[in-house]
Amino acid sequence: MTDIKKLLDNNQKWGRSMRARDENFFSRLVDQQSPKYLWSGPRS
Repeated sequence: MTDIKKLLDNNQKWGRSMRARDENFFSRLVDQQSPKYLWSGPRS
């Protein structure tokens, strides 16, 4: 499995587990976050 595939699979599993615990988890986060910038820098 490639690193990116593993990363995406693990993120999907985490998202499902969070919704299973609290189906409104992500809905509440939407109201809490309003970033002006998203920075993704180089990997060192």
